[in-house]
Amino acid sequence: MNTLTMAGNPSRTLPSTVQNTGPAVATLLAVALEVPDGGLDHRVDLAAVALRPAGETFAVVGSFRCLLHAGMPAALIAEHCRLPLEQVTDRTPVAVALSMLDRHLAAPPYRILAHQAAALRTVIARHADQCPAVNAAELVDTTLLARRLLAQRCPPDLASLAAHLGVTITPRVARTVRDAALTGAIYAHLHRIGPGAEQSPAGSAATHRRPVRGDRADTPQPQFTIVAGRVVRRGRAA
Repeated sequence: MNTLTMAGNPSRTLPSTVQNTGPAVATLLAVALEVPDGGLDHRVDLAAVALRPAGETFAVVGSFRCLLHAGMPAALIAEHCRLPLEQVTDRTPVAVALSMLDRHLAAPPYRILAHQAAALRTVIARHADQCPAVNAAELVDTTLLARRLLAQRCPPDLASLAAHLGVTITPRVARTVRDAALTGAIYAHLHRIGPGAEQSPAGSAATHRRPVRGDRADTPQPQFTIVAGRVVRRGRAA
């Protein structure tokens, strides 16, 4: 099963048709990849939320989900994924899912956001020939970004980090879609704290902690919510 829907956009414009406003402005793709116990060669659940800069915040302009498992007939996969039969025959679910995502990325540049991105980085490299646009995109690990900005105050997992930053999503959605939305909202929050921090060399933690709203651990943090196609802060557009 896979779905491709647009949040808050009745025209259902695909992310690939959203025109970038300048060569340096990237469309953000917050991506979540579920790795099942049997491995990605047997099942894949891949979700993405597309965001574009909108003033001082980011607007949700599209969403994507692909859920596939081994044993599904190739003809059925091709029909649901809208891919040529030869692109799905004898290919693993994760390879097909990346191909499906890639076909929508026709307006570069893109910046991919992922939390604990090692698994995603590995599968993109493994299937680079089937997802050239995804492979060409910059990949930002929000885990490392949070460590640079929050240092010892950075929780290790996505849910704990979201709770620490006051990030929630509504309404209830599939887990991978929720995780992609949380990743996007966390990035938006971290971007407000330290714009440009994602351009630091990968894997190099900051040697000092940047201040967070007064630089006090007990200072209330702003609340962020994904709702109605926007990242919302304290009930209004962030």
